[in-house]
Amino acid sequence: MNRRQFLSRSLLALAATRVCAAEPALSLGFSLYGMKTLTIDQALQACAEIGYRNVELALNPGFPTEPKLLSKAARTELRRKLDSHRLSVSALMLNMSLAVNDEAHAKNLTALKEASELSHDLYPEAPPLVETVLGGKPAEWEALKDGMAVRLKSWAETAEAAKIVLAIKAHVAAR
Repeated sequence: MNRRQFLSRSLLALAATRVCAAEPALSLGFSLYGMKTLTIDQALQACAEIGYRNVELALNPGFPTEPKLLSKAARTELRRKLDSHRLSVSALMLNMSLAVNDEAHAKNLTALKEASELSHDLYPEAPPLVETVLGGKPAEWEALKDGMAVRLKSWAETAEAAKIVLAIKAHVAAR
C-alpha cells in the first residue's frame, strides 16, 4: 500500500467513525439464524460480548424462537434478556414461500400472524419488521409469477391488518 492509498483509507475510516458516532440509530446486528444449535441465552450472550447492538430472531420451525414455543411469560422474559444485554430486535426472520399450494399458503398466513403477535409482544411501542423471501426458482418465474402475485397480496393484507412491516428480500436461487 502506498502513502496515497493509506491516507485515502484512513480518511474513509475516520469518516465512517464520525458518521456512526453522529447517528446512534445506526448499529450492527446479527441474525440468530446461524445460531440454531445454541439456546437463546447463549446466542444473546455471544452477540452482546461481540458488541452487536441488535439481533434478528429466526422464527422458522426448529429454532428456539419459533413463536409456538414462546408463551406470554417466555416472551416477557426474552424482552428482559434482550434489555439486560442492551440488545434490541431489528427483525424477525420467517422463511416462507409464495410458490406453494393453497394449504401451504394458509399455513404461511397463520405463521405470519403468529410472527406479528410476537413482534408486538416484544416491542409494542415499535414492533420489529418481519422479513421473508419470495420462494420459487428463477427458472420457474414465468409459470409462477401470477400465482405469487395473488399470494403476495394476501401477505400484504395480513401484515397491514397486524400493523407490521413485511420485508421481502431477494435470495439467490430462491426455493
